[in-house]
Amino acid sequence: MEASERINIILKKLDIDATTLKKNLVKYLVQIEEVLEQKRIRRRELLKELTESDYTVKNIAQETGISRTTFYSYDGLLQKYVELSHDEDYRDDLYEQIKTLKEKVHRLQEEKTLMAKRDCQELLLRAENKRLKEQLADRDKTIYSLRCTIIRKKN
Repeated sequence: MEASERINIILKKLDIDATTLKKNLVKYLVQIEEVLEQKRIRRRELLKELTESDYTVKNIAQETGISRTTFYSYDGLLQKYVELSHDEDYRDDLYEQIKTLKEKVHRLQEEKTLMAKRDCQELLLRAENKRLKEQLADRDKTIYSLRCTIIRKKN
């Protein structure tokens, strides 16, 4: 996207008509947008580099030339070493924390959905139970009135 397009989009969001701006102000906006675009490009590059710098037992095994079987031998010491190092290195990593939190949110949403289904089923069962109790009560009344009628006829 060109700088002028981006500037127009931002100005529109700010409810400012670009045609009303002075030329020197537009010049400043273009300069600012050029710097911002350089920063966006650099940020994308850094994020890509950060993503590629993550490590697992598999890629450490590949890079060191140590077989994965060896990593899992010796009571998994090499595997545990890499995994603990990873956890230590990424403990304060905000991106890793965000990833973990997103996973947690997803699990909680699934749990919430399951609980809502369970609650709906419970409400339906309670309503059915109430209906059946009322039906039984009506039948008990019918039985009672029939018994009374039979006793009256006998007497």
